[in-house]
Amino acid sequence: MSRLSYGALLAVALGNALMGTGCARIDPTPAEKLPDLTLANDPFASLPQSSGEPSLSPKSTTEPTLKYSGKIVWHGPRPERKPWMAAQSPLPEKPKLPIVPRDNPYWPVIATNGGVEGVVVALVKSQAGTNAQETVPNGVWKHGPLNVTLKENDLLLVQDGKRVRVGLIRPEDPLTVRRESGDYDTVKFRGAAVFTAPLVHTQKATTIPVRRPGIIRLSSSAGHFWIQGQIIASPTPWITRTDAAGNFSFEGVPAGDWQAILYHPGWAEMSWERDGESLEPYLVHLGPDLIGRFPIVSKSPESLQMDPSGFSRK
Repeated sequence: MSRLSYGALLAVALGNALMGTGCARIDPTPAEKLPDLTLANDPFASLPQSSGEPSLSPKSTTEPTLKYSGKIVWHGPRPERKPWMAAQSPLPEKPKLPIVPRDNPYWPVIATNGGVEGVVVALVKSQAGTNAQETVPNGVWKHGPLNVTLKENDLLLVQDGKRVRVGLIRPEDPLTVRRESGDYDTVKFRGAAVFTAPLVHTQKATTIPVRRPGIIRLSSSAGHFWIQGQIIASPTPWITRTDAAGNFSFEGVPAGDWQAILYHPGWAEMSWERDGESLEPYLVHLGPDLIGRFPIVSKSPESLQMDPSGFSRK
C-alpha cells in the first residue's frame, strides 16, 4: 500500500472514530432552523405584544376595569445567607488587596413579616398565545428609564431612584450600559439581547440592541463572577415588582380573563467555573429561576407563597 493511500485510510479511520465519540460531529441543520435555547424557561418571550402605544386613560369611561392586588410571602424555613468571598480585583497588575464579601445578586429579600421583595408580577390574558394575532390591551407604562452601571466592580441596576434586582423595560426602549469606576470589564448580554459590551472607557455609554421580548441576562467576562443581573423586556405594560413588604397591585386593568405570572431569578449555586491557572472562581451559574402562573379569580387581595421550589397559593 502506498504512503498516500495509507494516509488517506488513516484519516478516514480517525474521522470515523471522532464521529463515533461525538468529538468532531458537525450538525448539518441550518442555523435558522436550530432551536433558540435562550427561550427555554422564559415566561415572557412568547407573550403577545401590547396593542399599540400606551394610552393615558381607558378608551371609554363606561368600560369596566379590574383592580388586582396581592402579596408574596415566604413559606418554610428561611435560607441561610452566605456571602461569596472574592478578590477586589482579578487583574495581575493590581496589588494584592484583602478578600471582601460579595452578595449573591438574586438572594431573596425577606421582610420580618415574611413578605418577599422584588418578585416580578405580570398580568397576561389567560388565552394568550392561542391566537397569533391576539394582543395585550393597552396600559400605562409606569416604570422610569433603567440605568445600568458598573461602579467599583459591582453591577448597579437603578430604576425609579432605587436599586433593583430585575430591571423592567419595553422591547423598544433604548438599553445602555456604562462603567463609572473600577476595573476594565466586558459585560455579556444574553437572551432577549445578545451583545458583548467592552467597557474600556469610563463614563462612555454603550447601546445594547434588544431583539425581542424576554429576559436579558447580564454577566461579566473579566472574572467578576458576582456581577450578574437580569432585565425583562416586557411585551405587556401590566408588570411590576413587589415592594419591601411583598405587596403588589394593579389598577385600571381592562376586564377579562387574566392570569398572573410570578417570576424570581434563581439563587442556588448550580455550578462554578474556575480559571485554569489561578483556580480562582471565574463564573458561577445560578438557578433554576422560579416561575408561577395563577388565574385571577377575584378582585380581592390574594396571598401567594414563595419558597425555593417556586410559587403556590396559600
